Amino acid sequence: HGDMGLYSTAVMYGTTAFAVFLAPLVIPKVGEKAAMIFGGASNVLFVAAMVSLHPIFVYIASVLLGLGGCSIWVGLGAFLTKVSADRERGRNIGLFWALYQMSSIFGGMGGYLAQDDDATRQMLFIFFSIAAGCGCLILFLVRSPEKTKNSLFLEPEEEESKLAFKNIWKTLGKVFVSRDMLLMILVMVFSGYEISFFSGEFPRIVESPSVAPIMITFGAAEVAGGLLTAASSDKAGNKSLMMMAMVIYLCGLGLSWVVSRSFDTGIAYVSAVMLGVGDAVFQTQIFIVLGMLFPGEESIVAFTLFQFFQVISS
Repeated sequence: HGDMGLYSTAVMYGTTAFAVFLAPLVIPKVGEKAAMIFGGASNVLFVAAMVSLHPIFVYIASVLLGLGGCSIWVGLGAFLTKVSADRERGRNIGLFWALYQMSSIFGGMGGYLAQDDDATRQMLFIFFSIAAGCGCLILFLVRSPEKTKNSLFLEPEEEESKLAFKNIWKTLGKVFVSRDMLLMILVMVFSGYEISFFSGEFPRIVESPSVAPIMITFGAAEVAGGLLTAASSDKAGNKSLMMMAMVIYLCGLGLSWVVSRSFDTGIAYVSAVMLGVGDAVFQTQIFIVLGMLFPGEESIVAFTLFQFFQVISS
């Protein structure tokens, strides 16, 4: 289908980059739960568009996915921050990441089965659409976190809408120029780079017959990294785990360079494992640190900035 996948990704990330700053305006009013449901619904529509692969449907779904992407990730980050006690945050985020990355395993299996077979591809995406729709419906059963009494975001009924709008942007600026956030920007940018590498560049350096099984291995390593975070984050400390994750990921990058020069299946698998574990631990630690540094309603702004810097560096 030509470069449709490339253009679709560009549309999605471009939409997210522009729309992400709507999140702190909307999510405090509708709540994190509603934001996650909307984001989940946009994912369902995007997966469903893959059944026919009609360009118009795919590009429209890409725009909706860009809007839903910033909604679900900002809402999810704020939700996990609010519902997790400090001693439980690492466990909860690690378990979430492990469950989330299981999609990489099933997606890789689907890609392997659907190679050069449109009928199988359509059946798989119909199945994935139904599964995603069921997952979105389950979100309705999730309890909404209680709003903090001293909310940084003034509700319209408590104050005029213009004042509420002004207060949100004031909080955004305050969080952005804070020392903690400025120090985190480089980390966020690096997280965007690593996502773009293993999702875009790494599969290209792998020989075609090995792409699907190696990416399944990558997904399994992501799950293992999430479980590692769940088991050790609240005990080992965030700084040590983040440094360990960065070292593992950089070693994986070095091995991927070796693979790009002269393909070796064994080295490619080892590289995929190191990239997967390193990414899982690194990404989850960012969630944990942001939740620790910016608790309560400030978490919405913090995860908005995280999503923005991650997207523009992807």
